[in-house]
Amino acid sequence: MTQSAVEERRRYFRLRYPPGDTARITFGSREYELTEISERGVRFRLRNMNLVAIGQAAVAVVQTRSGHKARVEGVVLRIDNAMKEVVLHLIVQGIPAAVMFDEQRYIIKHHPEMLRRRFSRLRYPPKYPARITIGTQTFPLTEVSENGLRFRIAPEAVSTGQAYAANIDLHVGYRLEVKGVIARYENETQQAVMHLTMLGIPSAALLDEERYISRTFTDALHI
Repeated sequence: MTQSAVEERRRYFRLRYPPGDTARITFGSREYELTEISERGVRFRLRNMNLVAIGQAAVAVVQTRSGHKARVEGVVLRIDNAMKEVVLHLIVQGIPAAVMFDEQRYIIKHHPEMLRRRFSRLRYPPKYPARITIGTQTFPLTEVSENGLRFRIAPEAVSTGQAYAANIDLHVGYRLEVKGVIARYENETQQAVMHLTMLGIPSAALLDEERYISRTFTDALHI
């Protein structure tokens, strides 16, 4: 995977489709089943892998389950022969963020089991926190949810009620921008709790993070 592809993966969350209810992608007159999408990448099923090659340019139309059509343009990034799937990196023209969020709402409405989590919050193992960056400083992120997070920071570095913009780096590889307000500071643990008032954490990103932690850190705790 190229460095630029890695950076794109870090910035955009992926949305997986349930079997039997997938979006479609059309090349010319041929239509294929999409299994996963993001703003800058798609994965689709292809029986004949001889039809594509790594680095091949591709222009296509994505038809989402929420009713959108989006023209996309990029290159073939990876061919998964075992899964019979192809990954396109949409480096020229991707899927708009508004379309992604409409598609996530469709999945939540029609297939809640795809995004239902076994936790209201995801707590990281003490030795393996994620990271939150505020300005030029990075701090250990100990807990996340869709609309809130907890991180370790010195009490003099934050103020209750103060609004902050930050970037969080999840273990699964996503870098997400968040905005919120410090709801409280816990002196006993020296942690701040931020309520995400504007930009929160997508459900799909949290689900990917949960899966990664459960596979990688056996001492992960879900509450």
